[in-house]
Amino acid sequence: MNRPTWMSDPTISHIPQEKLDFLSEMFEKVKGKSKNELMPFLMAMHSKVKGNAKFTAEEMQLVIAAIKRASSEDEKQQIDKVLDTAFKKSRK
Repeated sequence: MNRPTWMSDPTISHIPQEKLDFLSEMFEKVKGKSKNELMPFLMAMHSKVKGNAKFTAEEMQLVIAAIKRASSEDEKQQIDKVLDTAFKKSRK
């Protein structure tokens, strides 16, 4: 698998590679999913998170910003859709 461009962003160089690999896998698998498909998918991915793959709020903000910088407009909209779906459900 080719390494995504966003993984070379210097703002995330301090984040362990296994965390970045996990996110890369997640973002690759989420492409093309509808809003109705996103929540079950995100719940399944969340259950795969082990101690080493837990992200701090700062790490998540940095990674999301790095991914968005390396994304097309369509990809940015998909990212926003995923985040919106995840955060709406987590607040209920």
